[in-house]
Amino acid sequence: MKIFHETRFRIPSAMENRLGVWVDRIGSDSRREDPAPRRLRILGQYAAVAIETGSGRLFMQGKAVMSLRAGDVIMLSPRQPAAYHASPVWTSRWVVWNGAEMSLWEKSGLACFKHPVIHGGDAVVTRAFRRLDELLRLEDGTAAVERKSVLMEMALGLSRLAGGKNAGRGDDLAARVAAFMEERFQEQLSVENLARRFHASSSQLRRLFKARIGWTPNEYANVIRVTKAKELLSQGMTIKEAAAQTGFDDCFYFMRVFKRVAGVTAGCFRRHVRGMA
Repeated sequence: MKIFHETRFRIPSAMENRLGVWVDRIGSDSRREDPAPRRLRILGQYAAVAIETGSGRLFMQGKAVMSLRAGDVIMLSPRQPAAYHASPVWTSRWVVWNGAEMSLWEKSGLACFKHPVIHGGDAVVTRAFRRLDELLRLEDGTAAVERKSVLMEMALGLSRLAGGKNAGRGDDLAARVAAFMEERFQEQLSVENLARRFHASSSQLRRLFKARIGWTPNEYANVIRVTKAKELLSQGMTIKEAAAQTGFDDCFYFMRVFKRVAGVTAGCFRRHVRGMA
């Protein structure tokens, strides 16, 4: 398969060069099914692509084709030839960045590109996208520093979700609790019950979970449910049905949580995905 080298790059400012990391661009898109790629692309930069709705496939040189679903994040490094496309349709957001300091990020584990697909990371990318959307309109040095801070926070959140070979005992506990919550997302799991199940104190679990996953257990439960609700709404379910299927007894409370996590109302999201069908 032919390989295409991306040549579109933003020239960083003097301040961004000194900081060592800068945002190249952000964007969002809605795609219908594309034919299988005829060529792979080497981006030449770092990118996190969040699949917000729908599904698709990821092609990487030397790797088996990987399936993608709503909630997944594709991690792209400058050197890895790759291509991805919707199957049959998806919406996505992406953040592209670069900088001399990135080699240090990779060595330290701050940025994890050994895992090309990170499940459940779309909320991390979406949060960074919204903050960068405001900061990219500003050209002062303070904004450049804040943009780097947002990138670091995003990279750390995704790295935590991906896990790592250097994870300690606390990281392992948080990862096991997170996996359990993902399997039982329809249930109302209190921190106290989770702590008892995994032989930890409530305060210890909250502290370790927040440090490892980036959210409190209650916040993470809502992220999981909203991610699943997006999938159900994109399949044609009503808001009330999606709420019930994701463990919400109160539909109005579900809509408040959905807006807080997704940044848009459930009604707007549903109309958008139905308009793509």
